[in-house]
Amino acid sequence: MAVTGPPGRPGPHDRRLPAAFTTGARHNAPGPSRLPGGQGAGRDRGNDEHDRATTGQDLLMRYVEPRRHTDNQGDRLTPHGAADAEVTGRGGLHPPYAAFVPAGAARATQMPGILRHAAGQDDTPVTAATGLRSPVENRWRDAARAAGKRADLEDIRAIDPDLAGRESWLLGSALRQVVAGLPGGGRALVAGHSPATEAAVLGLAGRVVPPLGKGTGVLLVQDGGDYQVEPLD
Repeated sequence: MAVTGPPGRPGPHDRRLPAAFTTGARHNAPGPSRLPGGQGAGRDRGNDEHDRATTGQDLLMRYVEPRRHTDNQGDRLTPHGAADAEVTGRGGLHPPYAAFVPAGAARATQMPGILRHAAGQDDTPVTAATGLRSPVENRWRDAARAAGKRADLEDIRAIDPDLAGRESWLLGSALRQVVAGLPGGGRALVAGHSPATEAAVLGLAGRVVPPLGKGTGVLLVQDGGDYQVEPLD
């Protein structure tokens, strides 16, 4: 079943990824728009070319890690959530990062702050992209609850098709702006919420990814007008 955007707007194709996907998936997307305010402005580019060469990143591509924040209580990470972010920082990062981008809520902002320090990049700004936070979070929660435990976006669409279609398009557009703000070969770490993060990936790359566990994510690779969705090691 296809997930589509609102009338008159482009919607992603129905391309579901298995729970343990091993190959990239391509989707030809419209050309990126610039992020208002210059996403990642002020970052240090002095050693970017050398650093990307050592990490195997192609200077003609851009890389984004959309991740779900770790465990929270209210709008703050729990001690367990902060500890989990520190564990990710010790062995699950791929620096250097050109940008650390939270979706705006405090719980999503804490996580990239922890990971930025772990990457040794305290001088790199943490720049919020509030368009990655849905303004109708309660509606998402209601639809996800009705769809059942571990429901993915296809299941949520069956409950609220207008929500899944429109929000995927809007959130995907916000994620596209983050990609557009990166230099060639640059990489961004994005911390957001579920299922908004999965919806942003769907809206940008046209892929339904499995529900993200807390602290987990995927890798988006922009190659020209194409986007690949890959596992995040």
